[in-house]
Amino acid sequence: MKYLKYFLTFAFLLIIHLSLFSQDRMLMMSQYTHNRYMLNPAFGGCRDAFSIFGAYRIQWLGSEYPPNFQALTAHAPMKNENVALGALIFNEKFGPYHGTKVNGSYTYRLFLKSGTKIAFSLNPGVRLANYGMESLDIIDNPDPTFEGWDKAEYDARFSMGFGTAWYGEKFFLGFSVYDFFYRTPFDPDADFFSLGKSALLLTGGYLFRITDTFIFQPSTLVNIVESKHTITDISATLIFGDLLWVGGTWRTNNEFIAMVGWSITPQFKVAYSYDYPTGELKKFNAGSHELSIQFDFGYKIITQSPKFF
Repeated sequence: MKYLKYFLTFAFLLIIHLSLFSQDRMLMMSQYTHNRYMLNPAFGGCRDAFSIFGAYRIQWLGSEYPPNFQALTAHAPMKNENVALGALIFNEKFGPYHGTKVNGSYTYRLFLKSGTKIAFSLNPGVRLANYGMESLDIIDNPDPTFEGWDKAEYDARFSMGFGTAWYGEKFFLGFSVYDFFYRTPFDPDADFFSLGKSALLLTGGYLFRITDTFIFQPSTLVNIVESKHTITDISATLIFGDLLWVGGTWRTNNEFIAMVGWSITPQFKVAYSYDYPTGELKKFNAGSHELSIQFDFGYKIITQSPKFF
């Protein structure tokens, strides 16, 4: 009955939030399986170490003003293992738009007898944005109507995200609201608390150990964009010798993603992915690159296998 209560609580929160929320405006991320914490703070402390992750992504190569982002996350379990703390710094640039998000997180974890964990988390923070047309190469217009067009505008506001997750050594399942308070920057008429514009993210994955040296890892990410523009990632990764992994993802906005990663040590990992557009987007860009590194401080090495989940 105790476990049934946890499951019903998890399902109730999932159903409630599925009915209320949709999508935030943020750049896509391809390497979500290697840093689920960035999309869902409930995974704080999941690596049982002080874990730092950094990523750089540049999108739509060949376009005049390709979007790019940089992200840095850190999270760790506390002395009280039920509690984990973390932080996120996210910076993105898209043409004249430049946004920065800084969040902390508090995660509470329930340890089940099965060896799995159920976690709930809140991540308060601040989102900063500026919009400066001076960064664009636009022909000068002498019309006084356009006077001051190149002056930057600034916007700052509070943010609050939520996450819940259920995970173990072989699987993970998570749901998160990226920001309850999303609103369009620089829109004076936008509501401060607009539930219909918030991101809704679902993630899940499982590890199938085929042999002692061969692992198959399917996973998915569902990114709901106001229900009409839901984007789903369907991924498959092959892990060799617990050291090298190669994988591919089909994204329903007509992109294919190829990824390769290497566990240099059980503590230190690097990964690279390339997004290749296959639909109409192919006419306007030559794909996207993403590079990430991850290091776990104080990692307790019990076996030679690195910790994937």
